[in-house]
Amino acid sequence: MPIFKDRMFVLGSFPLGENDHLFRLFGRELGKIKATAKNSQKPRNQWMGLLNSMNLIDTVLFKKTDATLYRFNEVDVVKRYSNIMTDLNTTALAFGVLELPDKFISDNQTDIQLFRMIEKMMEIVNKENHLEALFKLLIYEYFFLITSGVGIQIDFCTQCNIPRYNRSAYLSVARGGVVCRKCKSDDEKIHLLSKSTLDILSEVKNNFLGINYSDPLKRKFIKEIKPVIEEWFVYYFDRQPIALDMLSEDRLH
Repeated sequence: MPIFKDRMFVLGSFPLGENDHLFRLFGRELGKIKATAKNSQKPRNQWMGLLNSMNLIDTVLFKKTDATLYRFNEVDVVKRYSNIMTDLNTTALAFGVLELPDKFISDNQTDIQLFRMIEKMMEIVNKENHLEALFKLLIYEYFFLITSGVGIQIDFCTQCNIPRYNRSAYLSVARGGVVCRKCKSDDEKIHLLSKSTLDILSEVKNNFLGINYSDPLKRKFIKEIKPVIEEWFVYYFDRQPIALDMLSEDRLH
């Protein structure tokens, strides 16, 4: 019977029969999978405390050749994000990080780059203040859209290809990015984004999460880009991340 070793995030779980649980996982090598933990509903079971949601774990799993589900053989906790469960906002932010692999990619899909982004984001949510974490969460979601194949043009008008010329611009989700004043239509849904917000979107394409900004710029970015991100997800995935509805700027510090 094949044995698999991987580092994984626990996305969630639910009871399976009277004794077991079925876990949703996202692994560095295996990607998004489901695995059962035998007798995990019983008191004092061997998995107690190891398979909590949002833990980062090292696993040894096995799977029969013709089976669709993996089964846990060994589990070691690599990281417990101790601050995440102490505050509702922080919990919601962490949920927002893990929501993308849980809800927006297919079973058995692998994505090492996304796994590495999640590692960085969970550390940010665990350590940083809410404002910084929400700012980075929106950048993470924007980056997820790009790496999922969503074409987003920020620096040139999508219709006439005129450069943005380092200023504010209108953005149309339906047209795939920026539209200039001459090309915009009064009949379509558009968002006016400031120069600073568009500059941040341009910069993070080449330096994901690696640039620091002032708090006023972060607040401005959050206010402007949050509805755009929501619309992008609905347009391309027919649903938006739930975590964005659980948070608002006035609840952050």
